[in-house]
Amino acid sequence: MRYLIISVLFSAFIYGCTFDSSGKKETSSESCSDGIKNGNETDLDCGGTDCNPCGLGFDCITGDDCTSGFCNENNLCSIPEGCNDGELGGSETDVDCGGGECSPCGLGKHCETGNDCVSGFCDENSLCAVAASCTDGEKNINETDIDCGGQECNPCVDGLDCLVNSDCVSQFCNGEGICATISCEDNELNGNETDIDCGGDTCNPCENGETCIDNTDCISDFCDLTGVCTDAPTCTDNQENGSETDVDCGGPDCSRCSPGQGCLTGSDCTSGVCGSNNICAQPACNDNVLNGNETDVDCGGNTCGPCEGGEHCIVGTDCESLICDTDNRCTYSDCFDGIKNGTETDIDCGGLCAGCSTGENCNNHDDCGTGVCNVTCQILPSCKAIFALNSGMQDGYYQIQTVSMDPEVYCTVVSGTAWTLKYISAGTSTNKTSDNNSCKDNGLIIFTPTTQAHYNIGRDFALALGADTTDDFMGPLGIYNTSDGDDFGQDQWCGSWSTGTDKCCHRRIAGGGGNDTISGGDCGFTSLAGTNFWASDLTTIGEPSGDYDATCWLGFSWDTSGNVTHLNDENCNYSYSSYLCMATDDAP
Repeated sequence: MRYLIISVLFSAFIYGCTFDSSGKKETSSESCSDGIKNGNETDLDCGGTDCNPCGLGFDCITGDDCTSGFCNENNLCSIPEGCNDGELGGSETDVDCGGGECSPCGLGKHCETGNDCVSGFCDENSLCAVAASCTDGEKNINETDIDCGGQECNPCVDGLDCLVNSDCVSQFCNGEGICATISCEDNELNGNETDIDCGGDTCNPCENGETCIDNTDCISDFCDLTGVCTDAPTCTDNQENGSETDVDCGGPDCSRCSPGQGCLTGSDCTSGVCGSNNICAQPACNDNVLNGNETDVDCGGNTCGPCEGGEHCIVGTDCESLICDTDNRCTYSDCFDGIKNGTETDIDCGGLCAGCSTGENCNNHDDCGTGVCNVTCQILPSCKAIFALNSGMQDGYYQIQTVSMDPEVYCTVVSGTAWTLKYISAGTSTNKTSDNNSCKDNGLIIFTPTTQAHYNIGRDFALALGADTTDDFMGPLGIYNTSDGDDFGQDQWCGSWSTGTDKCCHRRIAGGGGNDTISGGDCGFTSLAGTNFWASDLTTIGEPSGDYDATCWLGFSWDTSGNVTHLNDENCNYSYSSYLCMATDDAP
């Protein structure tokens, strides 16, 4: 595709020009080289009826003013939209060529007429081909040398006559009108270079600010939508770029945006609501989303109205009945009379009342606090197990059964499975793997994210509950080392970063065993999920430095969006009393 675009750009230079007896290009006015925009030029020394067409980005009035043959709605020479998208569309006869708007097609490409072909000849199979006159041993039609050059024949090899670059196999017609080998040091834009002496398949990549067609043309490996090399977008560059919906937030890669920032969908916003003006909305009591300090969707807390029976609560004032039961559910006024009545499926449960417990009668899954109904309510060990029998389950609180007890957990349904989450606030303090903790008490394990997507699920749940990002937040994330870091020596761990020989710090906080992760090489960190863990891709943290004891949890710090900003591995001198738990089957 790059070959065709550049061929047409240089071929287009012959339009609006005259030629001397030797076939060399000359303009019809001295004003076309005086360094002043005058006459009927549309830009400096180009465009109009007297001068050569203008290159990309220069002012124009019609397509005849441009080497590309296309003047866009902003009166700038450009390549027609759709002619460089790698797809067959519009009036194109082959991918990104032919059809009148795009560049002519090369040999072997599909065509309808000769105008669709660089060779000017469309054969009986509707393929661009070389016309018969290109093999007669004579210089004729518009050939620049015998049987080569011009619009119909194959390009000429080095040493043969040419008028423009497209006449040459090398894509370079020098100042003497001879095909020559392209140089990446001739201070000219030629061959398939995208800017002077850079880009394309032959020359080195271009620096930022220079023209490009795709990422490989750039040292930065990023060509933006305007065709200019620039630094690749990140979530910390103080610019709105990439898939972000506002500066460094929104989209699938960055943290959610705060109210007042741009968005495309609710998932771009911390409030979960993207307004009709594509601005993240403040949490509201009628937005059908659990946000703010609500205890259930659009109810509870100190802002919204009280919740109905069966909905979640923290204190009695969250409920219309003023009663929040031990399962943190609002009761109904008739759901505690000791009689099976109303819509109940068993005594004081099911129907419009709170979900029934294991073994109690039910009509459907919604009648059960366990989420599974099979004549009676069945209890299962995790959200994944519930989803396997109840694929229509919704996000919400369910009762499960573990080896220790029957805790209530929150199930998040994502991509054909369900994840188990339970947040412990002011629980049993823990600073190493051998400690008891409240997750173990509930038959669960410390939340150990196995992928970035898994991390985001836990992060968003903790944020929705109001977990303090300046304190324990999600907890130790289940990451530790089986060896004593002091055995390696701190200098070997982090002290030699400037020489690139450190053992462990400045690496991604992730598993997999790669040398760019804290699980690789002598670093050797693992987790409750084995080598499958992920906490951050940051490589700017000067930790872990190795000054800790074996099996100690790492100490984490977070930003207000719940993303890791720092870690420490200092001799178990810190502990967590608030943390997130997950089911054992959430670990691979």
